[in-house]
Amino acid sequence: SSVHDKGIDIPINVRWNWLMHCFAFRRKTRASNESESSWFLGIKRTYLVLKRSLEIVIRLSPLLILAPTAMLVSRADLLLRGKPTTIGFGDNCSRLGEHSGEVAREDDEGDFIFLHRFDNTDNQQFGRCNTFDYSHENWATRLTWNYALYTLHSLGPAFVKLGQWAATRRDLFPVHVCNRLSGLHDMAKTHDWKHTHNALKEAFGDYESLGLVVTRSEDRSTSNPDGIIGSGSAAQVHKGTLVVKNSRTNATNTKMVAIKVLHPNTRSLVERDLELMQYTADLIDRFIPLEAVKMLSLPRAVANFSDVMKRQVDLRIEGENLHVFRNNFRCSENKSPKFIDFPEPENGWVSEKVLVEAHAGEDAAPISRYLADDSPDGLETRRKLAGPLLRAFLKMVFLDNFVHADLHPG
Repeated sequence: SSVHDKGIDIPINVRWNWLMHCFAFRRKTRASNESESSWFLGIKRTYLVLKRSLEIVIRLSPLLILAPTAMLVSRADLLLRGKPTTIGFGDNCSRLGEHSGEVAREDDEGDFIFLHRFDNTDNQQFGRCNTFDYSHENWATRLTWNYALYTLHSLGPAFVKLGQWAATRRDLFPVHVCNRLSGLHDMAKTHDWKHTHNALKEAFGDYESLGLVVTRSEDRSTSNPDGIIGSGSAAQVHKGTLVVKNSRTNATNTKMVAIKVLHPNTRSLVERDLELMQYTADLIDRFIPLEAVKMLSLPRAVANFSDVMKRQVDLRIEGENLHVFRNNFRCSENKSPKFIDFPEPENGWVSEKVLVEAHAGEDAAPISRYLADDSPDGLETRRKLAGPLLRAFLKMVFLDNFVHADLHPG
C-alpha cells in the first residue's frame, strides 16, 4: 500500500525508514550535545576547584612561617621565665607550654591552672577546662592566632562552620585550640548596616512603617552602633522592636525581637566551597587505597555536612524548625517555670534571608558561662541544669526524632 503526498506515491516502508533515520540522527545529535555540555561543565568545575584551592593555599601559607615562629618565641619566652617547656596535665586541662605560648602557673597542690580574661563576659565560649589569660601571650602567638581566625573568616561560611565544629571537639583537639576557635561561635565577622537594611527592605518592603525597628545608636562612635547581638558563620543577629496588633482587641503592643539576617552572598559562597569539599573527598576516597581512609567515608561525611549547611542558608527552614520544636515541647502553654523554651518566629516576618523571632530577654546568658563556673555555687547550678537538658535531649532523640544539632553551643 502507499500514501499520496503532493501527487507522489511514497511506499509506507520507505517513509517509515526515513522517519526512523531522522529520529536516530536527532537522538545522536542530542547525545553529542549533552556529551559536549558535560565535558564543558567538567572542565569548568575543575577550573573553579583549582582556582579556589589555590586561593585557600595562598591565604593559609603564611601560617607555615607564623606557627613555627610562635613556637620558637614561646619556648624562648618560657626558658627566660624559668618555666619548663614540656607538656603536662592538671585538672583535665592541657598544660600548654611551647605549643601555644600561654603561661601556666602551679597552684598549691601542684596542679597547673590557667587564667582567662574576657573583655565581654556575654561572649564567653569556653568549657570546663577554663581558661587562658591572653594578655600573657607573646606577640608571635597573638599574631598567629589573629591571622588564623581572620583567614577562616575570609574563606567564607563553610570554613567558619568547620572552625565552630572543631571548637566543640575537645576530644580531638587541644583545649587551647578549642578555646581560640570558640570565638567563631558568635563573634564571627559582621556585615555592615547597609546590607541589613537592604535585606529587610527586599523581604518586607517598608519594614519600619510596618512596625519593625532595628535598635541602633545615634552615636556612631560606639563599639556596637548597629545593635548586633552576635554573628555566626551564615548570619548575624540584631536587637530590635516590633509593634504587634491584637486581632481581637485591635490593641497594639511593642515587644523586643531578635532579627537574624544572612551575610552577603552566603548561598553562593557555601555552594562553591561545598563543591570543593565534595570534589576533594571523592578524590581522596578514590585514589588513596587505605583501609583507614575508606573507614572515614569522607564523601558521605561531606554530604552530611553539605546538607546541614544548605539548610542554614534558608532561614524559612529554621523558622519551620522552631515551630516544630515549640510544638514538641509545648512552649505555647502558660506553664511556669519553663525549663526548655524555643524562640517563636514572628508571623509574617520570615523570609529566605531574614528571620524575626522573639528575643530571649536582657537577662539571658550563654550556657558556656555556667560551664565555666567551678565554684560550689556554679557546680550546684550545673547540677540543676543537667537534669532538664538531659531529658530534653533524650526526648528529641527517642520520642520526637527531631534534634537541635547546630555545631556550636547555644
